[in-house]
Amino acid sequence: MKKQTGDRKDTAGRDKGISLNLVINAINRNNGNITLTAKSLSCEKHVIYKMMETHPELREIISKARETIVDEAEESLLRNIKEGNIPSIIFALKTLGKSRGYNTTASKLPNWAAVLKEANLKKLTDEQLALLEKAIKKGKDPTGILIELWANAASD
Repeated sequence: MKKQTGDRKDTAGRDKGISLNLVINAINRNNGNITLTAKSLSCEKHVIYKMMETHPELREIISKARETIVDEAEESLLRNIKEGNIPSIIFALKTLGKSRGYNTTASKLPNWAAVLKEANLKKLTDEQLALLEKAIKKGKDPTGILIELWANAASD
């Protein structure tokens, strides 16, 4: 009797009775995380990896499932930027804004004063703002100072 495609079993998963469809569904539920996928199927990770060898389409399914994580991270980053979260603003400028000149090489430091004007700096003390201004005037990347100030403010 011929097996239906949806019910086919992988050699590695046959002993565990794991069908390809079960693995695909578990991968999607677990956003491509192999460890969680195996755990949810009550098998070892090597069973999933073995199935990936015999069913190369699983790699693409895992890749697409992991894209969900990146999408959610981008949404969180945008939300943080809109809330004036300085590390998020700096991260976005350093990565997404590279083509506009926002990088950390000494010769191409952005106009941090203009960047920070838009950020929510109202929570910083005059002393902290002076420290930032001093770093910017010296042509230094104020990222480390900002992150430290933000971390200290968050722990207060």
